[in-house]
Amino acid sequence: MNPYQSLPTDKEPATTTLTLMQRQWLEHYLTHRNATKAARETGYKYPDKAGPRLKKNPKIIAAIEQAIKKQVMERDMVLARLSAQARAEYANFIKITTHEEEEEEKNGRFYITNHIYLDLKSMIEAGKGHLIKSIKIGKFSTNIEFHDAQTALITIGKYYKLWIDRSENTHKHALDSALDQIAQEYNLPL
Repeated sequence: MNPYQSLPTDKEPATTTLTLMQRQWLEHYLTHRNATKAARETGYKYPDKAGPRLKKNPKIIAAIEQAIKKQVMERDMVLARLSAQARAEYANFIKITTHEEEEEEKNGRFYITNHIYLDLKSMIEAGKGHLIKSIKIGKFSTNIEFHDAQTALITIGKYYKLWIDRSENTHKHALDSALDQIAQEYNLPL
C-alpha cells in the first residue's frame, strides 16, 4: 500500500482526507503534542522540518481540532459526574461481610468480625470508576480514596449560581455606584 495515498480518517467527513503517513503522524502527535517527535516516530526522513510543516497543514489542523473535541467532555457529562460524586454513589459498591468466630482461648466466646470491601469490578462495569480519586496498594492494606462529595456540591452550586462570590458582589456594587454618579452628573434618568 502506498503510504502517500489519501484515505478518509475514521468517523470524519469524506472531504477531510489524510495520507496514511499523515494519519500515523497525527496519532503520535496526539499522544505527546510534539510535532518533531511525532514525525520521527512516523518515519519521516527530516522530522525537524516535516513535523512543524505537518502541524501547519489545514487538513491536519482540522483533524487535530476534531480529535480534541472528541476528547473534551461535554457540559452535561461534567454535571452528571459531579452529581454522582456529590451523591456519593460509590456507597452502593461498598460491601460488609460479617463472620462469627469462636475462639477457644477466650472460654468459648463468640466474636463478630466485619470485613468491609469495595466491589470494584461491579463499580467499573456500572461505569462508576470515575468516582475513585486514587488507589494505593500497601504492604498490609489497600487504601481507596473517593472524590470529595462536598467539593462536588460546591462546584455544582457555583455552576448554578446558587450563591455569589463576595468579589462578584463588590464589583457589581462599585459598578452600580459609578453608573448612579454618572447619571446624576448628566441629569440622566435612572
